[in-house]
Amino acid sequence: DLKLFSHGSEKIFGDKLRVQLETVCKAFAPRPVVYSFTDLLTTQLKQLDGGKLYEPTETNPLIGFHGAYRITHQPRLFAMELQAVRLIRNNCNNIWLSVPFIRTRKELEEIKRLMTAAGLHRTPTLKLWMNVSTPANLISLDSYIMDGIDGIMIDLDTVISLLLGVDKNNSEVLKEFNPHDPAVLWILEQAIKICHKHHTPVSVTGKTVSQFPALIEKLVHWGVTSI
Repeated sequence: DLKLFSHGSEKIFGDKLRVQLETVCKAFAPRPVVYSFTDLLTTQLKQLDGGKLYEPTETNPLIGFHGAYRITHQPRLFAMELQAVRLIRNNCNNIWLSVPFIRTRKELEEIKRLMTAAGLHRTPTLKLWMNVSTPANLISLDSYIMDGIDGIMIDLDTVISLLLGVDKNNSEVLKEFNPHDPAVLWILEQAIKICHKHHTPVSVTGKTVSQFPALIEKLVHWGVTSI
């Protein structure tokens, strides 16, 4: 409910988030739970109560105002999430964090700064991952890992959309959304090799990966850590 923020009631939202995350973390302990910070598109936020009052209208929300860029330009929601994580760690030390839709290394550094200011630092029990969503992320993967990233989550659906220039939500061009395209396979294999070089875990996420068993076989063959 976006009206909570206009009324200064982030604590209500934060408390609900903390309870839900803590439930999941306790259920999976001692195995780690990777929590990706909130990354809703403007079209998704508009559907929430009060969303139409606050969200801009975008013609292409996938490459619009969301992800790490939004976190660094509207940090109120992020502050609430950081507070919830900090409180969870009083009872659970198996929550790890992942930064969504990063466009530049500068955004990653700013998010690290915000985390440090909130009292959250990378430790053996609090690892920081990043969601890889753009071809630029994949091309610069070496640099991101060396900047201080503990794990990679490849958002396959978004990577394919941006790599092939295909909107998978558009029925007119959906037939061109092809996870077996040679360019997609090449860049996935290279990304996994880079992660292996740095001894960095690499996960592949998204609905697409579950719909193509042959792709799963390739990912496993290349050495993906998890799916």
